[in-house]
Amino acid sequence: MKKYVRTLLMTGFGVMLTACGASEPSTIGPNLTELSTTEASATEPSTTQIEKEYTPVVSELINYEASNNATISKVYAQMELILLIFRLSGAAEFGDERTPYQRSLAPTFEAFVDHPAVAYARHLRETRSVGFDAPTWLALYLEPCGEGFRLKEDAAFWYIATRWTPENVAEFIPLINDFYIQSGFRDFFESHAAYFDEISQRVERELLSQINFDWFYQFGFGPDELRVTIYPSGSRSGFGPTARGVAYAVLPVATYFGHFLDFAIHEFAHSWANPIAEVWYEENEEFRRMSDDSVDLVRMPFYPTGLVMAYEYVTRAYTILYLVENHNFNLVRLLLNEIANGFPYIEHVYAMITPHEIILPR
Repeated sequence: MKKYVRTLLMTGFGVMLTACGASEPSTIGPNLTELSTTEASATEPSTTQIEKEYTPVVSELINYEASNNATISKVYAQMELILLIFRLSGAAEFGDERTPYQRSLAPTFEAFVDHPAVAYARHLRETRSVGFDAPTWLALYLEPCGEGFRLKEDAAFWYIATRWTPENVAEFIPLINDFYIQSGFRDFFESHAAYFDEISQRVERELLSQINFDWFYQFGFGPDELRVTIYPSGSRSGFGPTARGVAYAVLPVATYFGHFLDFAIHEFAHSWANPIAEVWYEENEEFRRMSDDSVDLVRMPFYPTGLVMAYEYVTRAYTILYLVENHNFNLVRLLLNEIANGFPYIEHVYAMITPHEIILPR
């Protein structure tokens, strides 16, 4: 099997901009009245999920951030706004009610469950499978502008897996802005500054202090290109988008963030592992066979295709590599853990990124 050792590959982007401010929903996109309405902590890593929030910075951007001398962590208003809209649309992956903050969302915004932005989010979910990581990608490319948000002027937007298109992004942003204004979301977001601050201090103390950020230089990401983004409204999933050259770990809330070291590394690793996996999946017949063979729609419906499994395989292999090299985790235990999680070929993929020789029986 061909080996690619610590190779960073880049992917293509396209550019789209949108005007500032909100537009009348009735003039945007399709007729919305016609749209149908139809993991655990561990001392050694598991596929858990995380969360984070950070100290307030007085800024017109109304985002909250903190740093640990290396990376920056933020709670983005636009992230919370978009994920709230998807929550109201019925997206189960953003529907957790584990915390008082999460339980406050439905009663606070129940009057807007039929807002055109919510209807359009439901339409995107049903017709384009826009969910899970896709809303976070859009949020990271937005910036405050007047009474709402727009795509950043120098942003190149990656229309991942065909779920986002220039057309549906252009239709959605004015609806998002109208929801933002009509619902009073800004006041709601700013009223939780103390909550964001308290969590931010815990994340910095419990998680960020553990990470060797210099390790990521070999993949093209220094400390200035790493961001931890918290979505306190969210589920138990983490996401690893790359936006404008920055690798993000988008994480949810945890009782003790120190248990989620592996997940933070996992989400960062997606930024270089996914492009590598795409090349391998296209060029390496054996790797494609292993990825396709691992799809299990009953056990892991959130990894529905061979390519998505390929992303996970390479990302998990690099996560293991980080933990072995930086925290002296036991390699065999890590490999066995991933096999138990539904990745039977993980040792073979690990051997593609290291000089590792296969030792476990199949």
